[in-house]
Amino acid sequence: MLSILDQANRYFNDPLPSENIAAFTLCPFWDDGVIFEDAPQGIFYQISAGNTQITFEFLYAQLPSQDRLIHFLVSYSTTQPGIFTYTYLQVPDSGSGATVGAQYGTSNPTGLQFSYNEPLITPGLVLVVDTNKNTISPCQ
Repeated sequence: MLSILDQANRYFNDPLPSENIAAFTLCPFWDDGVIFEDAPQGIFYQISAGNTQITFEFLYAQLPSQDRLIHFLVSYSTTQPGIFTYTYLQVPDSGSGATVGAQYGTSNPTGLQFSYNEPLITPGLVLVVDTNKNTISPCQ
């Protein structure tokens, strides 16, 4: 999860919206995971040359084994405010134990949910989260 303006440390995933996480939270893959110290895993980021786009890269393991890798990207561009892109590279069990979506808003957050404990996340899938239109959909 990527939480904005508040921290979230909820280990069990919920459907969205959820009162158990911050009001402004991206959930590209909300499930238990761990970064093993002795493995080439981590959370990385890259900012474009023009400082208009940032991409976060997540590479970590799904318990119980460090070989069950979860690998995806989250991108945001200042030229398209409110739009985030999730790109999936490697996902165990097609995300059957994860929540994928986003939530935003203050008093009653809006939840955009693509999946909740459903095997819908496959390598190569690209999702576009548009908080302006309240949509989350596969990129064509």
